[in-house]
Amino acid sequence: MDTCVMCGRALTQPATGRPRRYCSTGCRRAADLEVRRLDRHLDQLEQRLRWANLNFWMTGKDEIEKIEQLIDLTKRRLITLLDVLEAP
Repeated sequence: MDTCVMCGRALTQPATGRPRRYCSTGCRRAADLEVRRLDRHLDQLEQRLRWANLNFWMTGKDEIEKIEQLIDLTKRRLITLLDVLEAP
């Protein structure tokens, strides 16, 4: 049995037509909003990383590594959501 991408509730798939990915319109909209939010967050993190690299003497290696880890986590979540949204 499949589960909703956003909330994890069990989904019953229709006999014909497209498979469901969300349990409700609210979850589908929440996924769309989450993609936009993650995209903005990723932009902010990338700007922060550029600033940290330019000002390495102030930030240090640990801060840069922390920002890079946050970027990786955000990218993974965004890719997961986009794969689901764009799947046929």
